[in-house]
Amino acid sequence: TLEKNGITVGYVYNLKPKGYIIIPNTTLASPIKAYSFDKNYADLPKGYIDFLTDELYGYKQASEQNSLARTIDSDISKRWSFLKNFKTSNTRV
Repeated sequence: TLEKNGITVGYVYNLKPKGYIIIPNTTLASPIKAYSFDKNYADLPKGYIDFLTDELYGYKQASEQNSLARTIDSDISKRWSFLKNFKTSNTRV
């Protein structure tokens, strides 16, 4: 969990054998904030983690303080819509 000032701003998912994905908890930000298949989250520089956390905190504050901020970029909206409506199937490619 990524937190700032006691507020959860995102989630870190560690991958195996190596890597991570950071997901924000607001739809104002792109659904995948950062990822790597080569480096582990624990190995990231503190400055980079602070930068990501601060940016996600800004999105979270905007989403909670201003209903107009919920009008988001159309590309980001499309990404969230795709993920929210994604359906798996039993068909094989």
